[in-house]
Amino acid sequence: MQAALDTALSYSKNRKMFGSKNLGLDGIQWMLGEVATDLEASKLLYRKAADALGTPEGPLMAAHAKRFVPDAAVKALWMPVRVVRCWRQS
Repeated sequence: MQAALDTALSYSKNRKMFGSKNLGLDGIQWMLGEVATDLEASKLLYRKAADALGTPEGPLMAAHAKRFVPDAAVKALWMPVRVVRCWRQS
C-alpha cells in the first residue's frame, strides 16, 4: 500500500494536467488522501490485533483486521492506475 501511494504521489508531483500540477487537483488529492487514511487505519488495526493475541478480544480484533486490510490494499493498488489513466486522457 505504501509503495502504491508513493508511486502515485511521485507521478502527481511531476505531471501537469489542465495547466497545473496534478497534485493540485482536488480529485487526485482525494484519491491520495483516501489511500493514506486506509493505510494508517490498516496499520492500526493490524497492530491492535497483534497486541490482542491470546486475549478474549483477540479473535474479534483479528477478524476486523482480516476484513478491512485486504480490501484497503486492493483499493490502494488500483489508485495509481486510475491516476495514470487520468493523465493519458488529458
